[in-house]
Amino acid sequence: MSSIRFPRMDGVIVTRFHRLAFLVALYLAYLAVLFLIPDIWNRAEPGRIVARLIVPAIELSMLGLVCAGFSRMALGRERRWPWVLGSGLVAVAVAIVYLAQIYSIRISNNFVSVLALQNADSAAFVQSPQLKLGVVGAIVWAGLFSVGTAVAVSVPRSFTRAMSESWRPGVFRLALGVSVVLFLYLVTLQDKNQRMEPGFRQAPLVNLVSSLYRASRSDEAVVAAGVSEPVSVSECYTFPGNGEGAPYPFQRHAGSQAGRGADQGDAPSRPNVIVIFAEGMSARMIGAYGGRYPGLTPNIDRLSRESMRVDNYYNHTAATFRGLIGQLSSGYSHAGGGGAGGWVKSGADGALSRIHRQTLPRVLGDYGYESHFLAPHKQNRPIIGMLKSLGFDRVHSSESTTGELLGGRSRERAGTGALDDVSLFRGLVSLLKSRQAAGTDKPLFLATYNIGTHAFLRRAEGEQVFDGHDSPVLDKFLNFDIALGEFLDYFERSPYRDNTLLVFTSDHATYPEPAYREVAGEGLKPVFVDRIPLLVRAPGSELPARMDAHGRNSLDLTPTVLELIGVQPRTDSFLGTSLFQPRNLASSVTALGSNYFLTTAQGVFGMDEVPEKDRASFHCGVNVVRRFYQAERENRIFEPSPSAVAAERAAGVGASSH
Repeated sequence: MSSIRFPRMDGVIVTRFHRLAFLVALYLAYLAVLFLIPDIWNRAEPGRIVARLIVPAIELSMLGLVCAGFSRMALGRERRWPWVLGSGLVAVAVAIVYLAQIYSIRISNNFVSVLALQNADSAAFVQSPQLKLGVVGAIVWAGLFSVGTAVAVSVPRSFTRAMSESWRPGVFRLALGVSVVLFLYLVTLQDKNQRMEPGFRQAPLVNLVSSLYRASRSDEAVVAAGVSEPVSVSECYTFPGNGEGAPYPFQRHAGSQAGRGADQGDAPSRPNVIVIFAEGMSARMIGAYGGRYPGLTPNIDRLSRESMRVDNYYNHTAATFRGLIGQLSSGYSHAGGGGAGGWVKSGADGALSRIHRQTLPRVLGDYGYESHFLAPHKQNRPIIGMLKSLGFDRVHSSESTTGELLGGRSRERAGTGALDDVSLFRGLVSLLKSRQAAGTDKPLFLATYNIGTHAFLRRAEGEQVFDGHDSPVLDKFLNFDIALGEFLDYFERSPYRDNTLLVFTSDHATYPEPAYREVAGEGLKPVFVDRIPLLVRAPGSELPARMDAHGRNSLDLTPTVLELIGVQPRTDSFLGTSLFQPRNLASSVTALGSNYFLTTAQGVFGMDEVPEKDRASFHCGVNVVRRFYQAERENRIFEPSPSAVAAERAAGVGASSH
């Protein structure tokens, strides 16, 4: 008797509890990682805490019922394996989704967001042995679930009455239908949270479904979607020329915008321009901006003492693709690096490269400047194609910088496949020396972007440690500052010192990963918007030591640079204005794709936090951005000259249709 009874009892236990054990384990693992987010439970209202507990239970219950449906189909059939396999595949998918979201929360305090999917080309930065081990564990756990399912459907039918498989068909269908409806309702709530942490109505699976859907939507669908209050654009923005109905509604011609620096002098007498875009550096980390860590940025601080320091100045977009496009064209770009319609999918010769924008290198090219951009990435990376589309005469990749400027001697930043910061700045010095030796009299516009301060990177072997602190973020900023210092040492001894406008800023704020939140200090919101540095060293100009931007943002970078060197564009489509002039828009709007924020001298406000007195002007500004997105989608931001169109066709790019 005992030899028969124990297998049956084991089968009953597996039958009753294998699905419950699988789902409860995922549920508890998710709740455990939520507790790692600082204060997420302490500051929550009781109702929101209850919601955090119930929402994942709803989606896991639905998945449990789906698996139960497969088991119901398997019972009483000779060919059970297709249904067991179906249940197992659902389990594998659920386990991997929960693993991905748990890992995302651990490294970023946030779910896998639309922004993360749009920057999927940087996914290698977050890989680790722990992640690989977790993938194996998830697959093994799902495999055990499948074994349990196989055992459960093999137990005699008389032992299955304790299972949901024994429910009456009507009851089972009702339970499954209710859970599916609740799940779909939760999906509609996922895009309500602008903070970079799990919202109280969010859960791993519903969030990923929502993020994948939003990331896969075309720009046309996103722009057409209503995201702001119905405030007329004319209440806060005056379209130049023939107005909003013009073929290129944002394009203006010389004389339609006042400027501090008129067109002065011949090209050889104009100052050179160097703009250093530091990857992801918020002003709060810099000593000159009141940073909490003395000695972290001595070289940036040195530059600040000789520069105009701009305070209360924010990034107007993120991440890097949008940040560089937006600042160099004084506009917005809905397309990012990844996602539907992003640069990774579009390619260097795709639709995005054919969008016409007036840009800083193109304006300066009209005035005789030679333009270069030094990027740390390899030649085949999408960012190289994006930079070329902005009109630089030459975009230097890691291969060309190493081969042409560094004599084959460079280092790669571990985990990135890109040049480290020391090699990048040495390439910059080499380029400046070669131009000096050649004796060229053409003024130079040169911009750089580094990789070493990118989010999620840890200190590389051979780099210095910031004494007294165990922080990968502080180590990254310290080593960037050291690399910048090598360039500044050369610059201050070179002829460029007296004839070059030197600008130091960032492509966007520091991404609020957990390691950064630990050292950022008070007042940091878990959003991808913050004050960023803007230091302007302008020899011969009587600039104030300090300027308060009062919440204005990097939309104004290009117009400010042009005014400082005395260049007025003959035609442009800039949304921003020089910081020395009144702004175009009544409010400063930061746009991360279709997420919008207001920035003021008092801080950053999400759409649901905007003060009442600013709501009308803010929502009007958001609608201006959306109108700009529409012009981008239709390729009607800026009308290219006939010579530019001919050059595109000669290069095999071709103008897009309108």
